[in-house]
Amino acid sequence: MIGLGALVATAAVVWGGTVAGPRAGRSLASLLDELRQEGLQIVYSTALVRPEMTVLTEPEATEPRRLLDEILRPHGLAVFEASGGQLVVVAAPRTSAPPTGSIRGMIEAPIDGPLLTTVSIRVEGTPLQATVSEEGRFELGGVPSGEQALAIDSPFFEPRRVERLTVRAGEATTVTVRLEPAALFLSEIVVTPSHLRIQREQPEVRMFLSREEVDRTPHAGDDLLRALRRLPGATGGDFSSKLSIRGGEDGEVLLLVDGLELYEPFHLKDFQSMFSTVDSEAVGGVDFLTGGYPVEYGDRMSGVIDVSVDTPPGETTTAVSVSTIQARAFSQGSFNGDRSQWLVSARAWYPSALLDLTGATKEKLTTDYQDVLAKVQHRLGARSLLAVDLLWANDDLRFFAADEEETEEVEARYRSHHLWANLRTDWSASLFSETVLAGGRIERERTGGVDDVVEGTLAVEDRRTLEFLTLRQDWRYQAGDRHLLKWGIDLRTQEANYHYARRTVEFGDDEAAVTTVGVDLEPEGESFGLYAADRFRPLDSLVVELGLRWDRQTWVGDHQLSPRVNALFALSPHTTLRAAWGRFWQSQRLNELQVEDGVTTFFPAQLAEHIVVSVEHRPRPGLVLRLEAYDKRLDRLRPRWENLFNPFELFPEARSDRVLVAPDSGRARGVELTVRGTGRGRLAWWGSYAFSSAEDMVGGDAEPRNWDQRHAASLGVDLRLPRGWGLNAAATYHTGWPTTDVSGTVVGEGEGEPEVELVPGPRNHARYADYLRLDLRAEKSFTTKGGELTVIVEVLNLTDRANVCCVEDFATEVGEDGIVTVTPEYGLWAPIVPSLGVRWRF
Repeated sequence: MIGLGALVATAAVVWGGTVAGPRAGRSLASLLDELRQEGLQIVYSTALVRPEMTVLTEPEATEPRRLLDEILRPHGLAVFEASGGQLVVVAAPRTSAPPTGSIRGMIEAPIDGPLLTTVSIRVEGTPLQATVSEEGRFELGGVPSGEQALAIDSPFFEPRRVERLTVRAGEATTVTVRLEPAALFLSEIVVTPSHLRIQREQPEVRMFLSREEVDRTPHAGDDLLRALRRLPGATGGDFSSKLSIRGGEDGEVLLLVDGLELYEPFHLKDFQSMFSTVDSEAVGGVDFLTGGYPVEYGDRMSGVIDVSVDTPPGETTTAVSVSTIQARAFSQGSFNGDRSQWLVSARAWYPSALLDLTGATKEKLTTDYQDVLAKVQHRLGARSLLAVDLLWANDDLRFFAADEEETEEVEARYRSHHLWANLRTDWSASLFSETVLAGGRIERERTGGVDDVVEGTLAVEDRRTLEFLTLRQDWRYQAGDRHLLKWGIDLRTQEANYHYARRTVEFGDDEAAVTTVGVDLEPEGESFGLYAADRFRPLDSLVVELGLRWDRQTWVGDHQLSPRVNALFALSPHTTLRAAWGRFWQSQRLNELQVEDGVTTFFPAQLAEHIVVSVEHRPRPGLVLRLEAYDKRLDRLRPRWENLFNPFELFPEARSDRVLVAPDSGRARGVELTVRGTGRGRLAWWGSYAFSSAEDMVGGDAEPRNWDQRHAASLGVDLRLPRGWGLNAAATYHTGWPTTDVSGTVVGEGEGEPEVELVPGPRNHARYADYLRLDLRAEKSFTTKGGELTVIVEVLNLTDRANVCCVEDFATEVGEDGIVTVTPEYGLWAPIVPSLGVRWRF
């Protein structure tokens, strides 16, 4: 067939002139050769006309000489007419840039969501291209003024060409385009290395955020996890980057980056894990799953954050940014004829990032921490993509405070690195695999103490390491037009080392009480995971996925079976019902022992049983409404140590409010309502409300978990304005987290003030005041000869609201009647934190 096609093409040229038919997408060099046979004496160098160059748009000219100019112009090439009639291809002479404007648009389609991210848009006759967000928004800058036409392509929608679009210099032209789904059979939809997600075929509930959505959300330090906290079901404190999902602990979230689970991906791990090590600028997209997720996600029982690192092909792009919180250098590009791409992001924080959030002074706190995320990927042949990622982080912190009565001091160092390779292969149109091979090391060190002339002394030495190797492989097979089979393995080996020593001396009336804790452990072991699932369509409107997962951990001799069921039912073209049930086990990893509390043994895996029902309705393109109910029953919970009043201490394990919580079981349930909408290319908004509860059953009594919030709501608005302006505002509200009431009794009287003993009431049966925070982000971009300059102003807690975080101390007063009044002295979450940044992209 190939030989016959070449023969026909050659005959057409010789017999009747230039080959008829579409030319867009064809090799530029081959078309130049055909024009030679038309009689044009074309001379060119392969350094200018490279083999990978193609005809970008379908030319309108038919006369060979004009056709030549038209196909060269988009590549910045022109023709110099030499003596003897030769036409020499040269680089087009530089001229002053023509007046330009921009195009902002909105895609309307019966099927949106992640499917819209497969749509690409280009301006015909120029190399300008843009992609579409999940909501259907797109933007093209630097468009030459005048009449323009948009070409719109996607494997899942019918192609469109929008003509007679007038672009005016210095202005933004808005346009709305309606797309129709392409006629596709299920057998034609395969999983590819780019992980195009078919919303109609995924029975589990996912929330997808694009890179642009993450970037435009106000979040301190370009921290990905802080941006995700605004999603329904997620919560967390101002001081920490960790997330709690639907009543679960913050360690119950699976964080995957390019297929690898990250261990302890936080800066300053012993000090509330202030920031995550994942730069939001490097993110290509995020899938957020809060319950009922499929069997390929294992060993975490509350939620999944699945992150893909962005490496788009194209010219090299570099951005340098400096703000009052951090500095960053970011660069990405391609090489090897666009067959290979690379990305690198390097960040460093300023101490002010901690000072503003915690209220410490420069005299007390010095810190230095950085991280680097790098990626190189290369396409192997036509069917495989190999990527190598590196994540490195480094922290150094010193805190010193002294007065006449007390001296506090701590030094901490943290080092971590993850290195992994990811190979994705399309073995055929039906079979796909992904293989991840990884290794890494985590180091933690914390030393210091407290010397109080009244209460006593404390000395702590804490050193921990974790080394790991991981092999993970996932397979997908499209078995006919109604079955998608999935299976995979997850193998890990881990080695940990603990050295923890604590000596406490408490001064008493007669003699000092000395307490010591010493732990030296070197645990090691392997874990194994296997899973298989079948996603099938018994009815045209019903998709069901049945899955089973098996996990085993050698260091506890424990193993678990996890059956899971997900179903999707299309109630109408605009309304979808999803339901899920499953068992989700979570083992205790080798780096998760609370040795600071004297714990030296590992516990068996914890269990969560999820029941989730979700209804999603899309009344019109750009508007999505989702109502979701969940019930999460917790069993086999391991005991944990917590602080009743204030966990934000240098050594929380040595505080007097430290208590052991040993629940028999637990339960988290709730209802979430989410609304997302987009305007005509410039406005996007979202809002959510959740009514929920999260409780532990302890000795037959229900105790609210520390992060239980009965009512929670969030609201966000993103506005793209003309002339490079952008504005994003986000508000977060939730009812106060639980706390414990304290009463007092007089235990002794003598000279001076009577001695009062504080008596805690039932754990977590009181509440702090409600939490409310408004954040704002504004930016202005300027186009310069050297690139694009963007000024960013971000203000967290714009109203400077005093949100209560904890109890720092108690004041007592004994009345004449002997009744003791106890007044808590509250600590606060972050005050108003303004940040100014400048980013230069070139």
